[in-house]
Amino acid sequence: MSPYVGGGVGGSTTILDSDHITINDIHLSGSDGEVVFAWQAFAGIRFAIGQHMGISIEYRYFESDPATWHADSFGTASDRASFGKIQTHSVSAAFDWSF
Repeated sequence: MSPYVGGGVGGSTTILDSDHITINDIHLSGSDGEVVFAWQAFAGIRFAIGQHMGISIEYRYFESDPATWHADSFGTASDRASFGKIQTHSVSAAFDWSF
């Protein structure tokens, strides 16, 4: 059994690509991207199955700052669309085999 932890900081690329979307008389069309600050942390445990195989389970948390995009056509007084910060919680299982 081998526990592990890790983390990192960097950037996350977010892309908004729309083609003639209409919601309640608001029209959106265009494509834009932005890079925002992001960070993540993870922890897991790996169990060896013999000399060349193992299984593991891991929890990961990811967060990025809010992103704003400028649309080519945005049927309102503003030409910007934005979302709040992104947060992701995930649990994964893995099988590894080395040779």
